[in-house]
Amino acid sequence: MLPLSLLCLLQFFPVIISQAVQPQIVFYSQTGCKGDIVRDDRGSTTFPLNQYRFESYNYTELWLIQPCNSDNILSCEIPIPKKGIHVCIDSNFQDYSYLHLSRRSDDLIQNKINLYSGSRLNGTHDSLTTDINRKNLTIHSLFFTGNYSWTIFEGEEYSGKSYCIPADESTYETGFGATMRLHLNVTMGSLRQGCHGEDVIPTEKPIDEGGTTTTDGGNTGGGTILGGCGLVQMLIICVYAMY
Repeated sequence: MLPLSLLCLLQFFPVIISQAVQPQIVFYSQTGCKGDIVRDDRGSTTFPLNQYRFESYNYTELWLIQPCNSDNILSCEIPIPKKGIHVCIDSNFQDYSYLHLSRRSDDLIQNKINLYSGSRLNGTHDSLTTDINRKNLTIHSLFFTGNYSWTIFEGEEYSGKSYCIPADESTYETGFGATMRLHLNVTMGSLRQGCHGEDVIPTEKPIDEGGTTTTDGGNTGGGTILGGCGLVQMLIICVYAMY
């Protein structure tokens, strides 16, 4: 049997890490995410690029980052969603007039699936956290958080052809993260947690954007590392068990 201290760490590691990691995009005056902080965004927003001079940015969690020559996001090209923890990208978007930031994820361990009518996490969407035996949707992309899996059934009452979507490898190994499928054409009649499908929708090939994962992440901001008294109490018990 594993010692109590190790059991505690295994149980609460995903919770601690996910609450220490906050959705954020930080823009820097120099390449390599160095120099002065030009902007620090925590939520969806749009800003004119001619008012800010930056050479790189660092993002954490799941975002849509859309450079565009219009302040109307609907007229912009749909970008590839960016997912990671403290990933640094050298770019100043000098050929564009506006930058649209759309935050997609909130909690990387929550058992929640988001279903979109468009590809690349665009269009109307439905967020679900439990089984649903009747829900008629056409799904063109999705993402879900936490180390879970989901099964989409084409028919109501969990009938007809079914597709299992497991958590991606990094989420499975750490217990937290976001699993995406960006290009689908699936008709859904019902949805169930767990893997009950005839077929598995495979993991899409990771996209190499040329970014680097940093250890400091620049300004990680005032995120709360420990979320609530209950978690603090459990951590005290874990620490006590180590001695």
